[in-house]
Amino acid sequence: MDNDRPVVGVDDELRQRERLLHAMVDNALDAIALTQAGRQLRVNPAYARMFGFDSPEELLGIDVRTLIAPEHREIVDNHIRECARGGPAPEFYEVDALRRDGTRFTMEVHASAYVGDDQPYTLLVIRDVTERRAAEQALRDRERQVSGILENMQDVYMRADLEGRLLVLGPAAPAMFGYASVDEMMALSVFDLYYNRDDRLRVLQQLRAAGRVYDWPCQGKRKDGLPFWTSMNVRFVFDDQGRVVGTQGVLRDISESRRLGDRFRQAQKLEAIGQLAGGVAHDFNNVLASMMLHLGLVEQTRDLPDAVKTSVRAVLQEANRAASLTRQLLLFSRRSVMDMKSLDLNEVVANLLKMLGRLIGEQISLRFDRRDGLPLIRGDVGMLEQVLANLAVNARDAMGAGGVLTISTAVVTVSDAEVQANPEARAGDFVRLRVTDTGCGMDESMLKRIFEPFFTTKEQGHGTGLGLATVHGIVAQHQGWLEVESVVGRGSTFDVFLPAERQAGGEETSDPQAEPALRGTETLLLVEDASGLRDASARALRQLGYTVHVARSGPDALVLWKAHRDEIDLVFSDVVMPEGMTGIQLVARLRSDRPGLRCILASGYSSEIVDRGIAGLESVVYVPKPYRIEELSRVLRDCLDRK
Repeated sequence: MDNDRPVVGVDDELRQRERLLHAMVDNALDAIALTQAGRQLRVNPAYARMFGFDSPEELLGIDVRTLIAPEHREIVDNHIRECARGGPAPEFYEVDALRRDGTRFTMEVHASAYVGDDQPYTLLVIRDVTERRAAEQALRDRERQVSGILENMQDVYMRADLEGRLLVLGPAAPAMFGYASVDEMMALSVFDLYYNRDDRLRVLQQLRAAGRVYDWPCQGKRKDGLPFWTSMNVRFVFDDQGRVVGTQGVLRDISESRRLGDRFRQAQKLEAIGQLAGGVAHDFNNVLASMMLHLGLVEQTRDLPDAVKTSVRAVLQEANRAASLTRQLLLFSRRSVMDMKSLDLNEVVANLLKMLGRLIGEQISLRFDRRDGLPLIRGDVGMLEQVLANLAVNARDAMGAGGVLTISTAVVTVSDAEVQANPEARAGDFVRLRVTDTGCGMDESMLKRIFEPFFTTKEQGHGTGLGLATVHGIVAQHQGWLEVESVVGRGSTFDVFLPAERQAGGEETSDPQAEPALRGTETLLLVEDASGLRDASARALRQLGYTVHVARSGPDALVLWKAHRDEIDLVFSDVVMPEGMTGIQLVARLRSDRPGLRCILASGYSSEIVDRGIAGLESVVYVPKPYRIEELSRVLRDCLDRK
């Protein structure tokens, strides 16, 4: 019968649902609390655990505001007041709370207000988001750090998809590629930033082969179309399934480092050429010295036919010119110090005109407008010839297919007013050397930089950029200065100002024939490793009346010194010799045995006098190679007759 079935009342069903609801709340992972006017009426175990209590009962009746960090209690107060007034309570807020032991944590609160028994209640569902917020903050900090790095990087970070569309571009990109902004560049393809298509293909091939590219040099393309050198580190980007979805990498502008590298390699080449030139000049000086001594012996021969004397003098004159060439080689190799003498600038230019004509070629007309009666200047012939040669070469390159190169000399007086316009200038009387061409000229930007080392207006591979820098340095060493005027399409004029001495120079070049050689009867120790020069020097000295003991090295000289110590009046030695003993070391050894011994040292490198400290040795005389017999005889007598 139906009356036999158990009857479930409404109250039983409500109690059953209530038990189910309590079970759900008590087993929820989120913290749940029921409050009224802030007072906690019921909390679940997760809530108690969150705040560090052993059981939910310990929290009943406690005002929820006591669990909130002081600085956040106002947020909760506002929420409680809104609930009490029946207003819309905020559904979500985030505050810092305090556990039972005083430690802080951040909780995310979802609040629901409702009215029961005519009383307002609030249901709170709370999650501890401390770790999540810390992770989010760490992520934000990392993003700011990465953003700061990107903003301060001179390198460019770049990310693109497989079609080359730019996805991310570092803030340094516009400056590197010449664009106004990152936004302007984002409309481009990665492939638009390569100057050469071949570079793009090579990078793609390397990426396909290895998946990444390291320090790959290629040419980028600026907005104006000009190329510049970059180094790139690029790799593929993969998705979660390992599929290639794009590329990312870093670009660096290496244009300046490549220019410096090219300059360094060029400087190394020049250094190597300079060493070669210096070595050749040194050996050639020995050959010239031997030739000049033999010619001097022939010239000293009595009753020599006039025709032979004329030929000997002609050969001596050519030997002097050859010696001048070796001085230029030594100047280029920086193994020469300044040999300052009183000079007539007209003579310096006249002696160089023939060489300059060959240097600039037949397509250029060479003119020399000389001012007669120039005051003498104090200078080094080789260095001044270098100045003129460098200016002539620059003029030749500026004139291309042909033109007129005019060299002129003049005397000028520089006033105090003119000095104000040029800080390098000085008031007084100066000899001016002017070099004018009819070439392409230079603009204002070039004129500001022409004396900078390595700056050149010539095409790559044509010129080192050292010519005018060398000119400027040499002129400054001569206590002078340079002034330049140039107009594009109308040529350039270089003015070299050199201090004038009082007396005027002569008009005739000096005759290589010198006064008769001076004779002597003393005993000399000659030390020279070059056999030809050693034999010629010994023969010349003996013909002048000296007794000569000949050694080919320092150790050989010590043996002769031991045998003839008391006879030897003077030691004449080369500076650079084999077998581990230089002329300087030999002089020191001999003077330790006999203080005050008279010594003459000879060398083809005048820089050795500075570098090796010969100038500081007391009573040691230096003779530059090559030397003529008359010069050698005078140096010997000066040294031997000195008290």
